[in-house]
Amino acid sequence: MYRIIALLAPIIMRAGAHRSTKTLGLLLTGGFLVILGIFLVTSAAFVWIAAKYSVDVAFLCTGILALLIGGAVFYYTRKTKTGTIAIPEGMKDDPLARYIPESVARDPIVKKILAQIEANPLEASAAAVALGTLISRELFDEE
Repeated sequence: MYRIIALLAPIIMRAGAHRSTKTLGLLLTGGFLVILGIFLVTSAAFVWIAAKYSVDVAFLCTGILALLIGGAVFYYTRKTKTGTIAIPEGMKDDPLARYIPESVARDPIVKKILAQIEANPLEASAAAVALGTLISRELFDEE
């Protein structure tokens, strides 16, 4: 049962394609080299500033540089909340959408789910069939 869930989880969660070992190795090597480059450039800047001015100024400059870079990364990577999503027009023609109570349909989470179903009907149907099969097998103990 868990093997089936593990196989269907990427489809249900819309995960990307699996990467090969070579691609993953190249990605990790590239990430390591970028981190090493950042470290070496920072060290070189520290040594140059320490030789030209003093060690105190070098620590101050590299600390300020690290704070500025960290602040920029934090500022640009934080997620902003978007407004509520309206129920798509195509969902009003859906025969099952009329069974959703109006109080539930106004919920922002339900609106997002309905928008995903409207945008990807084939994937939503495949996920629903897979989940229904898993739940029925679990409830009726069929293997």
